[in-house]
Amino acid sequence: MKLNVLRASQAAMIAMLLAVGTAAFADELDDAYAAMQAAAKGDDTAQIKKTALDLCAAVKKYAASTVPDNPVEKEEFTKRVEWSKSIQVEAEYAIYAAALKSPAETKLDLLTALEEENPKSRYMELGYSVLLGALTETGQSAKGPEVAERAVANFPNDISALLVLTEDSYAKGQKDKALGNAKKMVAAAGKSKPEDLSGADWERLKGIGLSRGYWYSGVIEGEKNQYFPCNADLRLALPLVKGTDAMYGPALYYLGLCNYRIGHETANKQMEVEAQHFFEQCAQVKSRVSQNCFTSAAAVKKEAGAMR
Repeated sequence: MKLNVLRASQAAMIAMLLAVGTAAFADELDDAYAAMQAAAKGDDTAQIKKTALDLCAAVKKYAASTVPDNPVEKEEFTKRVEWSKSIQVEAEYAIYAAALKSPAETKLDLLTALEEENPKSRYMELGYSVLLGALTETGQSAKGPEVAERAVANFPNDISALLVLTEDSYAKGQKDKALGNAKKMVAAAGKSKPEDLSGADWERLKGIGLSRGYWYSGVIEGEKNQYFPCNADLRLALPLVKGTDAMYGPALYYLGLCNYRIGHETANKQMEVEAQHFFEQCAQVKSRVSQNCFTSAAAVKKEAGAMR
């Protein structure tokens, strides 16, 4: 009998201690939230980062605390766990917002901290682009591909990250990989606008995805002698890259090449004439292929003129 009473007493004591622990975690959560809110009103980025990360830690600690047995207390605990998830989002936003107003070095520090805390945060969907830009600003663009790989692992439609990966693969001669990422850029530009991005910024980003995506796709397809997709992609890219000679010239060159190859192999005079016109336009653009275009235009004109 005495043993049973002792066990019951011990169980009650344990339950009381667990309840006290849960209450203490609740107080810690409230204090951390108040501290983060106060810091977010100021300009001390180090304090914003510290209090936001402290709040994220407090949220995790509270969510992992013991669930009360009492039905009323259990319901209140469940509600507070859900509420704590929302204030963690506030903490993540505080870091992101502070980064946007900061110089490049501070951007790197804040967004790296946010990525480590929660790489799938809704604010990292935009934050990765800012992080990549900060790397370029600080002369650390060599780290860009590694960051971009992490970005697309968490957000597969991140156009900025896909562009970094496309450019990096193309520069290394990894044409199949570059082509794959270029196609993903085009596909990403057809997706819905990210929740926290303005309409104007989304249009600008879509323009990058389509112009660079179609351009890299067409150029690589031209280099790989894939003439029909090259022709289709570069016709879409052409109006989007006009005015950027370094892209416009090669687009015209590969359009000339692809149309010539198709026309030559199918005895299609109209396509050879189109190829001649593309080459002639290309020859007028200051780019690395302008001389090739000048020479090609004359040769194709002569061949097309002899066709019936």
